[in-house]
This record gives sequence, C-alpha cells and structure tokens, in this order.
Amino acid sequence: MNYNFFAYKNDIKLILDFIFNELELQVYDRYSEIGKELLEYKSTADVLAHNGTAKSSLQMLSLYHDKFGLPPNIRTINLNSGKCRYATEGIGLISLHFGHLEDKGLQLSNLIHFTEKGAKKVASADRITQVHWQEINKVSRKLKQFIDKKLSVQKIGKYAILDDANQLLQSGVDLRCSNLSLQEVI
Repeated sequence: MNYNFFAYKNDIKLILDFIFNELELQVYDRYSEIGKELLEYKSTADVLAHNGTAKSSLQMLSLYHDKFGLPPNIRTINLNSGKCRYATEGIGLISLHFGHLEDKGLQLSNLIHFTEKGAKKVASADRITQVHWQEINKVSRKLKQFIDKKLSVQKIGKYAILDDANQLLQSGVDLRCSNLSLQEVI
C-alpha cells in the first residue's frame, strides 16, 4: 500500500494524535541520528519536541502494534566514520514520512507498507507467516481514511491536500513531488 498526501504543521499534529490516541501504535524513528540510539516516541509531543516544528522536517517514522505479529528488527548500520546509526526494519511495519518545507516548496508526505504479495519478493516464507496482514491492512486503512476523509480539504489529481498544506498552497508555496512541481506531475 502506498498513499501520498500533502501535510504541514497542524496537519502533522492531527495525524500523530490519531496514531497515538486512536490507533495506539508504537512509533519509532525509521533511522536514528548518527551516533545515537533509535528513539521510540510515546506521544505527539515527544515526536514534535524531538523533530521540531519550525520546518516540519520530520524524518520517516515506523509504526507498529503487537497485533501486527512479527516485531520490528533494529539493525546497526556501521558508517565509514567509525560511528553507527540504527534502523527500524521489518515487513510488518507501516512507514510514515512527512514531507518538509524547503526553498522550492512543500514535499510530498507518504504512508506505505508491504502487502503480503510484495513481502514474498523480499522475505522468507517463515517471516511472512508471522505477520498478521489483515491487522496491518486494517490499521493502515483507518489511518488513510482519517487523512483522506477527515483531514483533506481538497485533492489535486490523486493527492490529498490537508488544511495547513492548502494554506501554504494558497499563499503561493509550491507543492512538490520529488524534484517536480505538483502541477508538472498531474
């Protein structure tokens, strides 16, 4: 499953509140900072305090619930500098990345996770059977519907635009899909 949308500041806070309060998910950094331990967040305030809200440049987050089955794997990545960083990995995770505001505009946000079919291309049968795919699909569908139906104020092409992102758009800020303007993509 891959769902793309545009979110900024308060949009992000509302999504995180839903993740913690309604879905009761465990939230981890996808990657730790270099030389630091991987963080698990316990609340929206924790995520925003660590990542800041000025740029709204949140790194990718990994979402997990015990109902998903196979727990996340924490992998150590040794860097050439002699330091390391950690990554949260696993076929039974939901990844959430909030796009950041930069000079060229607001980058696309993304909600993504493996499907059982997709996982068969990268994981062993034993690991695939440990994942409760219906639970992951159910939770990701709830999160997608919350974003798409409750928070979205308009759509441009297939992309949901949430309220704060829409205010940026109305003020002349470009919405971006990688290096392309949204207008170039649609």
